[in-house]
Amino acid sequence: MSELKALQRQKHLTPIGRHVYGALLEPRTTSFGKTEWMSALVLNDADSEPLFAVIEELLTAKRNENSKFPTDNSKLKLPFRPSERKNEAGEREAVEGEWLWSFVRRLERKGREGETVRNTPPVIYDSLGNVVTGKLNMIGGGTQGKVVFESYVYDSPANKGVSFQLCGFQISELMVAPEQKLDPIEGGSFVLATEEAEVAALLGGN
Repeated sequence: MSELKALQRQKHLTPIGRHVYGALLEPRTTSFGKTEWMSALVLNDADSEPLFAVIEELLTAKRNENSKFPTDNSKLKLPFRPSERKNEAGEREAVEGEWLWSFVRRLERKGREGETVRNTPPVIYDSLGNVVTGKLNMIGGGTQGKVVFESYVYDSPANKGVSFQLCGFQISELMVAPEQKLDPIEGGSFVLATEEAEVAALLGGN
């Protein structure tokens, strides 16, 4: 096995970061027509260093294997960019000392024989490491956690670079959207019967 293939089989775990947006539970279709699970994770400079090191190790192995692969990283697509926020004027500006990392898992992939294979969802863990996949209804923006990922170099005539494949997400602190409380509608007639009310109605009818 080549050094590059060995590196691409390795799984990595990020430091704890802030999941700002994405689709961890259900895949979403992008504007480019690609259906995928995704996490955009914000990490500071220090916590980003191990991820930068993964990219450089991968690119070094690729360049050793293919001398024609670009040596200038600015010509490659890489899975990070400066983190941004809106200022008082509503304009987006870079946040000093923060990076936004992208981890993606496609709904479908090509198998060894060229067939289309459906990917399994990313595994979701709680803070103790227990698997909770399928037990949550929402993982909201602002959730703190670690991403489990694999790294790949892609090298086609149109696109060259590094991608981080989302394998799992371990939740440290879960954020969900607050439930909206509404006042009763005066004169409204629809009320969903509770189980207790249905039982009482049945008993009362006997």
